[in-house]
Amino acid sequence: MDRARGGGVLISTLRLIDRRWELLMLAVPPGCMSLAALTLALSPLRAYPAAISLGVLAMVYVTTVMAGVVLRQGFSLVRSFLGRQSAEENAVGNLPFEHWWMPLCHQARPARVDGFPQQIRLRLSRLIRREVEDAAALRGGRADRAPVTEVLVCLLDGATSAEVREAIARSTEVPASERIALIASSPTPEKPRRRFTESGGFLLVYVAGMVAVVLAEAALVPGWERAACGAVACAGRPDDYMSAVRWLLQRLLLSDPEGLSPQSYQAWTLGWLTSLVGLLLVPVTALSIRQLVTAQRREKLERDRRHGVTSHTRVLIMVATRREVTAVIAAAAKDGEELQDWHMEHHTVHKLGILSSAEVYVHRCEQGALGPSAAMLTAQSLIEQIRPAYVILTGIAYGLKKGEQSPCDIMVATQVRIMDQKRVRDGEEFVTGDRGATSVTLRSRADATATSWTGPPVHFGPMLAMNTLVNDEELIAHLQRTNPDAIGGDMEAGGVYAAATKAGVDWIAIKAICDWGMKKTDKYQKDAAKSSAEFVIRMISRGGLDEPPR
Repeated sequence: MDRARGGGVLISTLRLIDRRWELLMLAVPPGCMSLAALTLALSPLRAYPAAISLGVLAMVYVTTVMAGVVLRQGFSLVRSFLGRQSAEENAVGNLPFEHWWMPLCHQARPARVDGFPQQIRLRLSRLIRREVEDAAALRGGRADRAPVTEVLVCLLDGATSAEVREAIARSTEVPASERIALIASSPTPEKPRRRFTESGGFLLVYVAGMVAVVLAEAALVPGWERAACGAVACAGRPDDYMSAVRWLLQRLLLSDPEGLSPQSYQAWTLGWLTSLVGLLLVPVTALSIRQLVTAQRREKLERDRRHGVTSHTRVLIMVATRREVTAVIAAAAKDGEELQDWHMEHHTVHKLGILSSAEVYVHRCEQGALGPSAAMLTAQSLIEQIRPAYVILTGIAYGLKKGEQSPCDIMVATQVRIMDQKRVRDGEEFVTGDRGATSVTLRSRADATATSWTGPPVHFGPMLAMNTLVNDEELIAHLQRTNPDAIGGDMEAGGVYAAATKAGVDWIAIKAICDWGMKKTDKYQKDAAKSSAEFVIRMISRGGLDEPPR
């Protein structure tokens, strides 16, 4: 944002003051007063009354400001807890941390007021496009003329004239309220940032101010004490600088050091004022911690909101035949965009580009679960190298409910049953393989996609995984008899299940029916591959996989 700014030294100074206003108002006045008090006390003039007045005034200023912050935040917390904040107050308090915002808006020339909102839109568009281009360049790509969809939050309290306020209110697509206006496709105000008083940082300033005040006060106390003692020895009195510092530091804890207490009324008054400053440290610390935690949560929300600009969730699609990979590439194809290959260790993966905000890859393994290039070892290798958030196995499979299903129908696995692992006793087989559930998130995304899907019907249920190309009527009958709820089966799901489960990656199998596991032909293979590929690409494109699983 600062790269494109102009306006000379004066404008740059005003921007700096605007950005650091809370810090300046909290630290500069008492700092100047404390410095002036110390100068007067140590100068040849020995203007102690004026120095004392300035020191006390600095303490009163800091105490008043911090007490005001504590009371204001406490009042806001109580109102929020009781549910008495209006929707507008909630919006003013929270929207600036969720969107770009403009806290101050000034246009000195009335003739330019009407074009002011458009100027702001253009500036924000340039800034956000530059950020998108920088993010793309870091990832080895290019982003030309990215559309800007951000919403600018304009705090109308920051408009410096009625004309500016009216111009902003007129430019909003959403009607403006008394205190806030939203401009779509918006401006370049201040980048969302922590306010100093809302990030807990004022605790350090408060502590530094306390130390500075104590050091300044310590220069005044010895003179008062020596004057009060007169000709009598000042034993047990803070009559030198170091003993005064020790006494004042102890006063922050509402007590006097053992054997050390003041005699003069000036020092006694100053000691109690110092104790008040120390007492305020408790609520200031509590408020600072609360504000820091709140600011960190808001920063996390902001990072999550900007996730789609700076990075993408990765989705790996796995298939087992050339016909299947061709169908996936065709379903994801974009006009004028060339397919990119990513040559990795042992494997070459096709980059399908960005669908919604997900970065999608497809790879064809060999048929079956076992073998150097089959599903299990391939999935394990690709998960380690690509680090996808989701793995989707798609393609063609056999159906097990011929009366209820038709060729090219979609099957979404809710569970995968490993059928190859068995125990044989006295000629009788017992299947002992895992029964692994697929990802809850991916099942939900598939279910949501199915509600608006206009292609072949979608069936949900368990699928059987066997490292066997099934083409046997007797075996199919046995599978139907022993697994009456199963909707279909394939050769690769068991391998993908094993690799993804071990890596802790969400996965699912979504396949289309090409035959019934007997009397196989390739009649429906092309259409079934196309059906499953289009369903999977539609599911990703709907935005359900834009964010990684929590």
